[in-house]
Amino acid sequence: MKSKISHIQLAVSCANQAQAEDLVNHLLSERLVACGQIINKMKSFYHWEGQIAQSEECLLLLKTKAGLFEQIEQAITAHHSYDVPEITATALVAISEPYKKWIDEETI
Repeated sequence: MKSKISHIQLAVSCANQAQAEDLVNHLLSERLVACGQIINKMKSFYHWEGQIAQSEECLLLLKTKAGLFEQIEQAITAHHSYDVPEITATALVAISEPYKKWIDEETI
């Protein structure tokens, strides 16, 4: 069964703003995403190697077509410094037609 989800927003946690900028620029140059926003200086809490850890991070939000998720996941994994980077997608269940058209025009 083919999914009816056509567009998504990805969330990717990054170690710092420079890494987030590098990732979004790479994804834009490959036309895998239409845009990205960086939310700087968030604090993350998580389990890692048997302990509760915390770190200062940035959050990268990316808008794209749902069908590009696997290519984006591979590109992020290849360029990310984390062993297990956060790469999650949320369906854009409501999106304006002009914005949807723009995403479609700006991505492969």
